[in-house]
Amino acid sequence: MKQIKQLIIFAAMAAVAMTLLSTVTMLTGCSPQPKRPAMEVPSPDKRLYTLKHRLQLTDKQMAAIKPILESEHARKAEIMENAEPGDREAMRATKEQIEDLEWNIYKRLSEHLTPKQMELYSKLLEEEKAKMEAQRGPQKGGKRGGGGRRGGGF
Repeated sequence: MKQIKQLIIFAAMAAVAMTLLSTVTMLTGCSPQPKRPAMEVPSPDKRLYTLKHRLQLTDKQMAAIKPILESEHARKAEIMENAEPGDREAMRATKEQIEDLEWNIYKRLSEHLTPKQMELYSKLLEEEKAKMEAQRGPQKGGKRGGGGRRGGGF
């Protein structure tokens, strides 16, 4: 008899725990979610480190490229900070600004990189674009658009 009583108490406690867990889960799903950043803009130092190793940059190239990355990083962060996620036209304008900025970075870097390094840089941009696309997941409406003048970005 004592075992049956313990079994009933255990079952009741399990039912209460399940009810509490369900309630917490439902409330969590209904609460406002924290705003997710639109896109992480890698720091100039992180970007330089990546380029140094992927493109085998010389010290002279690194010294020339670092100020480009720093100035463009500040501009990109400002554009992203001022982006209005709910407004389609504003988001389209932001995307165009980012594409213009990335094209400017591409042109400025081409002044300091060899043709082979530019080829590797283009491949890096394509890899990063593919990674971003994979993180975003499929969109409604089918195929996605091109990706700007060069088709990539970081």
